[in-house]
Amino acid sequence: MEKEYFIRALEQIRSVVDIKITTLGKLDNGIVQGNIQFRNENILVEFDTEKEAPLMADFNILAQQLKKLLSYFNENNYESFIHDISCQTVYDIYQQLDITQVEFKKECDTFQKNMTLKSIKIFPNFFILIYDIKFDKEQLYIQLNTAYSIEEIMIN
Repeated sequence: MEKEYFIRALEQIRSVVDIKITTLGKLDNGIVQGNIQFRNENILVEFDTEKEAPLMADFNILAQQLKKLLSYFNENNYESFIHDISCQTVYDIYQQLDITQVEFKKECDTFQKNMTLKSIKIFPNFFILIYDIKFDKEQLYIQLNTAYSIEEIMIN
């Protein structure tokens, strides 16, 4: 598919699902990426159909999934989600150490404050949210299924 036509078709999908995606473009390996505003941050979004020759309908499905994900993570759901992620991560880090509840809560709050969402990868059957961790200069990868349940948490 000609790149210009492809980008126009993607922009039409973007307007139909009512998502503000900027700098929309297709990468060489068939992955489409763009940027969105989420919670006043510029977030990179990648749409990967996991197909060698994806159709516009495949990207339309992924755009719909992104819209549902953003709707799900309204202000309250997202804050609760981030808190849960930070506590699960801190628990995994400190599980071998004897830490008080007060110290644990403090560590969870500190970890949460140092997480910054940088990108969202949309696949047909799951999502990956990637966060920068300020004090470790590492990234936190959170894989969610399409029901928004956590499948895996990994620091890299």
